[in-house]
Amino acid sequence: LAAGLLFYMAGGAPSLDPVVILNAYAQVFVVSMAEVMVCWAVVAGSVRRSVENRAWLAVPAAAIIASALFGVYHFAHSAPFNTPSMVAFLSVVGLVTSAVFFLTEDLYATIAFHNALGTLGVVRALDSAGSLAAFETVQWPLITTAIGGLCVLVAVDAIVVRPRGFEPRTR
Repeated sequence: LAAGLLFYMAGGAPSLDPVVILNAYAQVFVVSMAEVMVCWAVVAGSVRRSVENRAWLAVPAAAIIASALFGVYHFAHSAPFNTPSMVAFLSVVGLVTSAVFFLTEDLYATIAFHNALGTLGVVRALDSAGSLAAFETVQWPLITTAIGGLCVLVAVDAIVVRPRGFEPRTR
């Protein structure tokens, strides 16, 4: 989260208002969870395991495929995130998320980091549209949805994933 917030601030965020950041972070959170789960936990993890006999290829192949998938996924989004140039840019952003995923080997850290990057994109889009003022008061539906999504993720992780013998990779 700290690294993501540093990227947020270094990226020239249009607002440093904590309420705006909280609301934007909450708005993006559930989608970021889904993106990280599909693109990195499932796809990148599967690619990595499938080419693990070629260790030098496993992580780069997984990172490139997951990042490209993440970028292409954005064609289904609304403007400004669905243009070819934005998809290419977001694929590069995906490579940064891939680095966090493979360096930390921690799903929660990857989600927090990736969500901070998504928050920057949303705050910029809101600012460009002249809609940033709507986020200057706490948006409880967004906060509640984000907390609910996190509770579901933690519950599934604790009840379904880890009891079935999943152990994070060791270095």
